[in-house]
Amino acid sequence: MKQIVFCVMLLCAGYLCWADEAEKSFVRIAALLDSGIDKNYLLIQQESLNLSPSQRIDIVEWNLKSVTLPLLLNATVGFGSGSFVLGDNTWGLISLVGQIFGLGSIFLGDIMSRNSGETSFLSVTGDALAPTGMFIFAAFRIFDCIRPFIFAHQYNTKLMNLFHYSELVVAPSVNRYGNPQILLALTYRF
Repeated sequence: MKQIVFCVMLLCAGYLCWADEAEKSFVRIAALLDSGIDKNYLLIQQESLNLSPSQRIDIVEWNLKSVTLPLLLNATVGFGSGSFVLGDNTWGLISLVGQIFGLGSIFLGDIMSRNSGETSFLSVTGDALAPTGMFIFAAFRIFDCIRPFIFAHQYNTKLMNLFHYSELVVAPSVNRYGNPQILLALTYRF
């Protein structure tokens, strides 16, 4: 096993030694993106000057965030699991703590209202605490299903702007004579 790892490392090192500057930048940018687009924004911008337009497009398309899996995880499992998968660790932690707090309030309120008298302070507090916990839990679960769309859109926009990514839009259209045609539009972000 050690020999296989050594051979792979040797091949990678050899590739980087004989690669041209654009290929080295491509590898460095991929590593910088993995460690965070926000904290490495200026370094990525500097390295991207060495890339060809096709390499820029490749990097953008490979690093675009999809919301499908995070949305499914947040809707089914919850507790910020989809946010952690998406790379939104801050919201994942907030959601985890919020949902645990909501469930804890539900259970504590239920225990307090069951184990005390009808009009005791614990019973009244428990009767108020359980619905409050349900509200907190439901609010975090709902926002958990919305957050992947917000985070992915912000990340993807930042990524496209960083690499001046342009899009070719093909859409059906009708000309001024009423004849159908295909409209080609190139959008370029500065």
